Amino acid sequence: LRALGVSEVDGRKIVGFVAEFAAGSFRLLNVIETREGPLVDWDSYARYCSRSWEELLDGESQSAEVRVFVSPGHHTQAPFADVDAWTCFRLSSPDLPHDVYGYARAGTGREARMKELVLGSRRHRQHMTLQVVSRREGSGETLFEIKRVLAVGWVRSERDAEDEWPEGDVVTP
Repeated sequence: LRALGVSEVDGRKIVGFVAEFAAGSFRLLNVIETREGPLVDWDSYARYCSRSWEELLDGESQSAEVRVFVSPGHHTQAPFADVDAWTCFRLSSPDLPHDVYGYARAGTGREARMKELVLGSRRHRQHMTLQVVSRREGSGETLFEIKRVLAVGWVRSERDAEDEWPEGDVVTP
């Protein structure tokens, strides 16, 4: 295990670690301080999604909570082809067969905060827990609208990250 750092969610201390396995793969491991003692946050360790990526990419499910790495994206395709209306983010996960694209409505607090977090992070990559809705048009490629930032990181709080942002910071069209 290699320690990443200490943070806090809902007044509870979280210590992040990288667990590296013999085969060379790795996992993020978050240990949370609780009344019962330190516990591993299973949802973040397992990269829990409320629907499988297979269901989302095949169109069987259209909405899900997902844990992903978010970085800047540059992909314009319907229904998100209007770069004045949408900002593209690349979403990646070891659980995905390939990177996918998520879009936040331009000019909203969500888009501004996501850009600030991603561009301000090391290597321009931030892990986040998002609520997404899939969209498929034309080429059949599945793209995702980012409906809500649930957490900055993979440990969920009692409240969504957007609820902690200053009043009026997020505009939902």
